[in-house]
Amino acid sequence: MLPPDRNLQQNFFISEFAKANRDFALVNSKIYVSSQRGFEPMKSTLNMKPEIKSFHPEDEYYFKEGCHIIEVSNSNNDEHLSIARARVEPQHTTAWHQLKNTVERYVILEGTGKVEIGGLHPAMVSAGDVVVIPQQTKQRIQNTGERDLIFLAICSPRFNSDNYQALQ
Repeated sequence: MLPPDRNLQQNFFISEFAKANRDFALVNSKIYVSSQRGFEPMKSTLNMKPEIKSFHPEDEYYFKEGCHIIEVSNSNNDEHLSIARARVEPQHTTAWHQLKNTVERYVILEGTGKVEIGGLHPAMVSAGDVVVIPQQTKQRIQNTGERDLIFLAICSPRFNSDNYQALQ
């Protein structure tokens, strides 16, 4: 939680990004991040240990959203970020959903699709495109091609299934 202070609004600076997304706050030179319990002190990355994670295609599983997932990196060692490889089969569309307390980015690696996020018009995406999805933003993606649509789903803080909210 943020330090108790009756004049908290006067004692800390929230960047324009944080004002829009409520992701973090800077109080007396300490960073606080948004969590399910409110703002909490940011955990230091100083204790992070170096590691190399091998890719394991055999670990792929079907997620209720309507796509296949391989958790590339999602661990306590790096609580600020997770990376998953997502695969949507041809002519399939994921379910409408949103993530609370989590910003998600799609980096399209293979295939073509149509993404729908927030109030934006549906947009076609293909290899090299990046989709930025703020927390609490309605989203889904459709594979419009003849082969698998494959993308990285990069979440910050790291993905937690408790933050997944089905909207259908």
